[in-house]
Amino acid sequence: MVSLLMLAILVGCSPKEAAVSPPDEIMPPAPAEPIVVPDESQTPPELTETTAPTQPENIVVEITASGFTPRSVTVPAGSSVTFVNTDRAPHWPASGPHPIHTGYPGSTIRKCNTGEESAIFDACESLLKDDRYTFTFTEKGSWKYHDHLDPSLTGTVVVE
Repeated sequence: MVSLLMLAILVGCSPKEAAVSPPDEIMPPAPAEPIVVPDESQTPPELTETTAPTQPENIVVEITASGFTPRSVTVPAGSSVTFVNTDRAPHWPASGPHPIHTGYPGSTIRKCNTGEESAIFDACESLLKDDRYTFTFTEKGSWKYHDHLDPSLTGTVVVE
């Protein structure tokens, strides 16, 4: 009987299970991130370097007894090139080919001394020592030029 009494005391003193109430709102489990398996048959896109647009420049080309310095220049479209005669002899920078000066679009020696003279790549006259001629290159391409008074002196303006 003592053992029954002990059993009754133990059962009566044991903790009761707490009642669990359901949550107010049931949330579905968060979706798992999809697993992406690369397709080895596809070539990944190439990475390209982006650069800021190139700004027009002002370049100086000296004309000396031995020719143009630098002989070739590369500039962005819209850049101006100033030809400066640093020689004692006169020089006449103009678009190639000699003697018609039609290499640059719209240029021709026939437009010298007309209202169109300012739009052509041609000084249209001799430059004496320290004289300058400036032309703005708007057309992309590789443009050959020469000294009209000494056609063996040549150069190139590359417009990008």
